[in-house]
Amino acid sequence: KLSMMWLFTLLIARPVFAGGYAEERNVVKNGNVPLVAVSLADSIRGSLGWYAWSQVGPTYAQAYVGPTVSPTTRLQVGGALGLEQAASNERFGSFVWLGAGRWSLLGVYEDGGSGPFRKAVGRCRFGPTQIGLWYDNYLGAGPYLETAIPNTPLTLWGTVCQNATQVAVRMTF
Repeated sequence: KLSMMWLFTLLIARPVFAGGYAEERNVVKNGNVPLVAVSLADSIRGSLGWYAWSQVGPTYAQAYVGPTVSPTTRLQVGGALGLEQAASNERFGSFVWLGAGRWSLLGVYEDGGSGPFRKAVGRCRFGPTQIGLWYDNYLGAGPYLETAIPNTPLTLWGTVCQNATQVAVRMTF
């Protein structure tokens, strides 16, 4: 499953869509749990756009798609509907992104058959590196570190939270 997500992104999504990323993440908590996430986004007209997000792991998968609105360059909001691998398959996802200069804040809320998920990531950029704080209701809170690899579309990031550690490599397009 995980290799197919990367293959889809490299061969199909990357040349077709205006923006997005593919990411392989490892959550280390009583063993290693590999996850692959793919995010796609594009504008429709003016401040209106759309996004799609999916995540696949060894025992769980989810995907949703919906509209976005960016009333200013410092604010973007999105809401989406989709499916997940759970007793009840419906899933709702939403986000709010705020940014000003070096600073950004991302808030995510999801709900559906597997229950609610909340995430907040505040970051400050220093050249190719970003530092900040991560919180989500599964992993807990902790420091966040991200660095772009120069002259490549790759970024490495990680968090050390109360309940688990995660490391990831992201390919942006």
